[in-house]
Amino acid sequence: SKAGDRLKGLSVKLTRCSSISGKVVDDTDNRVPEAVVQAVSRRWLHGQLIYEQSPSGFTNDAGEYRISDLPPGHYYVCADTSTNVFVEKQGGPEMSSLNTCYPDARTLDGATQLDLQTGQDVPGIDMKLPIGPVFHIRGKIVGHATAEEQPLSLKAHLHGFGDLFELDEEDATGGKFDFSGVAPGTYDVALAANQDQIIAKATVDMKKADVNNVVLTIPTMLTVKGRAHSVDDDETF
Repeated sequence: SKAGDRLKGLSVKLTRCSSISGKVVDDTDNRVPEAVVQAVSRRWLHGQLIYEQSPSGFTNDAGEYRISDLPPGHYYVCADTSTNVFVEKQGGPEMSSLNTCYPDARTLDGATQLDLQTGQDVPGIDMKLPIGPVFHIRGKIVGHATAEEQPLSLKAHLHGFGDLFELDEEDATGGKFDFSGVAPGTYDVALAANQDQIIAKATVDMKKADVNNVVLTIPTMLTVKGRAHSVDDDETF
């Protein structure tokens, strides 16, 4: 076609999306309302494994969920809940519901991948959220920059999964931090400037006890001075 042409009789075929549905219960088979459920796909981009999450779905009062408008592809389904941490007995460990990937894995490792075809509805993807001990990651931020000089954000997530299994964001302005409700695993604690520029990071191996005294050091920002010369006319700037 060229400028001024009128094209007629064009047709556009839309791909029918798919859906996944199921139920989320706790370890006593009681329904879990308001659990967050996501479909997760992964792909390679520039030599890195990238995780893409669907818009979050939430279970209803009966613990049921449905994630719709999914294009055909391979997906993992993971559920999490914001249930408060509790203590079963005085002096005992803190306990909480643990996130689960279908059918019963803590992360995508060991989870079952679902293959969705065009327009397919996949029901019965049920998950049980176990109860387990959770701990704290505590530490401090040291360095010369202040929150006024450089807005900072502090995040932590399971090592190797990007933002997929992320803990609640902590305040980075007070110099100290305390991530609570942390299940056993290996985590990356990262301090970022301007939301996404990582300036300090520590990897923490959480086993069966709190991890304290994690230190994130803000690097000293250097100022580079000099003169630039034009190659053509030797002009100095």
